[in-house]
Amino acid sequence: MSVSESLLGTASADVAEEVAATMAERAAEDRQPRPERHDDPDGNDVLELILPDALPAELHLPDAEKEVLHAMLCDLVAALRMNRQDGAERLALLLLRIGSPDISSAPVERTGIPADAEKVADFDEFFRVSRIASTRPSLSLVKGLARTAHAVVRLFDRLDDLSEDRAKQQIDGFIAYAHLMARTFGLGKLP
Repeated sequence: MSVSESLLGTASADVAEEVAATMAERAAEDRQPRPERHDDPDGNDVLELILPDALPAELHLPDAEKEVLHAMLCDLVAALRMNRQDGAERLALLLLRIGSPDISSAPVERTGIPADAEKVADFDEFFRVSRIASTRPSLSLVKGLARTAHAVVRLFDRLDDLSEDRAKQQIDGFIAYAHLMARTFGLGKLP
């Protein structure tokens, strides 16, 4: 498995290679400061990811937190089943409702993949990823899924040549991930 495939997880090999090529081109250019962006509902377009080593193998959540997470995942699934514009608006509202869990920055010290920490940092900068430690990892994971789904749904509206089948595959993947989270967190079934 290539480094780009490892970093991207479930992305197809052709997409991973295209991303790797784009990253290499960008690394060769002089880096310019990025303009401030405010196209996300909370003004933060950075995806916060928990370090893989810090992902909990088990979570024993209080019933009150389970109810909140279940409602959020139900809302996320409902938003993904709407038309794109309404779904994007509902996802934006969900992100505002989630707010900011108690997090802190978590620098990558070891990767567990052929890429070293510097290459992972380049990847993170390019894709606007921030590695975090969270006191509420379940909420941070739901927020990460909601932020990614929101960004992708908004992106679909700007792509003229995206096939509906490809868009549906991606949306179905987000919905499957929401169901996986519900099972992992012991929340019961989602609609």
